[in-house]
Amino acid sequence: SRRGTVLAALSHGRATVTTQGALTESFWEASEAVVMVPAGDVDAFVTAVSEILEDPAKRICLGKSALDLYNRQFKIDHIIGRLRESAAAC
Repeated sequence: SRRGTVLAALSHGRATVTTQGALTESFWEASEAVVMVPAGDVDAFVTAVSEILEDPAKRICLGKSALDLYNRQFKIDHIIGRLRESAAAC
């Protein structure tokens, strides 16, 4: 899925551009780990990618934020811990 691809990019510490979505937009924007562009806006997508390619410091910063977010929210150890907490609460 599209979000699966984003998670793969995060797990490898890659700067990522993705589209805004109603259910996930606030999470991704708050993370500061990805660049968000309006869905269907090709010009905004091209501009965002170009800016990342032309700015190594921004690319590195986004990559570090991406890996940090992945490790805090999506790494398998974190997921297992959350499942255990949920199971213990039942």
